Amino acid sequence: MEERNERFPYPPQERFSVLLFSPVSWEVIPNTKMELEEWEHVTCLKNVSLAYEGTTSGLKGYIALGTNYNYGEDITSRGRILIFDIIEVVPEPGQPLTKNRFKMVYSKEQKGPVTAITHVLGFLVSAVGQKIYIWQLKDNDLVGVAFIDTNIYIHQLLSIKSLILVADVYKSISLLRFQEEYRTLSLVSRDFRSAEVYTSEFLLDNTQMGFLVADGEQNLVLYMYQPESRESFGGQRLLRRADFHLGQHVNTFFRIRCKIPSSQDLLVGAADKRHITMFATLDGGLGYMLPVPEKTYLRLLMFSLTIVFNSQRGTRLHATSAREDISQTTLVLFCLTIVLYIPATLDGGLGYMLPVPEKTYRRLLMLQNVLVNHIAHTAGLNPKSFRTYKSSRKLLSNPARGVIDGELVSLFLGLPYLEKVEVAKKIGTKVDEITDDLADIERLTSHF
Repeated sequence: MEERNERFPYPPQERFSVLLFSPVSWEVIPNTKMELEEWEHVTCLKNVSLAYEGTTSGLKGYIALGTNYNYGEDITSRGRILIFDIIEVVPEPGQPLTKNRFKMVYSKEQKGPVTAITHVLGFLVSAVGQKIYIWQLKDNDLVGVAFIDTNIYIHQLLSIKSLILVADVYKSISLLRFQEEYRTLSLVSRDFRSAEVYTSEFLLDNTQMGFLVADGEQNLVLYMYQPESRESFGGQRLLRRADFHLGQHVNTFFRIRCKIPSSQDLLVGAADKRHITMFATLDGGLGYMLPVPEKTYLRLLMFSLTIVFNSQRGTRLHATSAREDISQTTLVLFCLTIVLYIPATLDGGLGYMLPVPEKTYRRLLMLQNVLVNHIAHTAGLNPKSFRTYKSSRKLLSNPARGVIDGELVSLFLGLPYLEKVEVAKKIGTKVDEITDDLADIERLTSHF
């Protein structure tokens, strides 16, 4: 090895560390910094609830950490699983924040890189290499319970009850089920198409559940598990029920409960049993998906029997094509709010995605179809064409659509009153009803 002068500038090496912040002042708690080993990179971190006999609920919260040693392509990649407990101690004099400390519960090297972590029914779930393992924390040690082989690279794991949603960086999503009584982890269904998944999340609408995916081609896709459908091959295949080209890379999803309005007589009733699925984009977009009830279905259905004339260009939209557009079964609303920027993504964008009932969906779909031809668009571009699902691969099926462009339908509120009346007549409804739909959705999603 060539000797270097003592003044030779060696390249700096980054080193990961774990810090504990105070939720009151958001300051770093003194003496809680824990540095990881050299060349060790943190790939996932999550607050997990694991089985614990010392609590009434039988669960206790831990901080689970997954790492990977990046030594280069010549050395086999390995990682560690670390589990921390937050304990309370006697604070130091004059430093009240020091009452909380880290306690290392478990730390052990694994046979591969730990790329994703979550919990299910009090067990720890981890993606290690090309396998997913179920662990049980017992006597400060992880005991293997079950495992299953996966595809290429698992970068996200999500769980609800006994179901685990798996996102692969190239092979789309899969749905797993863990049966505690049999200690088995099995594959329920998966998407057969290849897709570069950026992030995924569950979409809840009362008793129905879907799987929302953001891919590398700037699309949002909603999948559903419907084993009774013939296209699902007995439930082996997840069905694509809605898709939407956002035009922005979404890098994270999180679910929050719909905001409950004071008035009970809203078009979006039963909001307490619905969740808003929010997403954050790389260029500052904000969107949501939310369910809403059915009150004006008959009025919207009348539009499928009418012919809509364009007041500006003289073009006409036949009722047959309108019926084809509204025959979608997925009831999802997307709304992009450009003026709201919250630093949750790399460029500070947030979005909302909200499931809506069929009546509201059909009314807003008719409104969207009319506004596509009624108002002038930026650079004369067609928003309906832009929002259609985009893919570099040739697909053997048509786009599912099923998503309302909230940014487009919200332009209705800025039209002159006479134009609002004209547009409302074309879809067989009133201005107040459309305004109430948009206002109720805004009430449910006005968290910020």
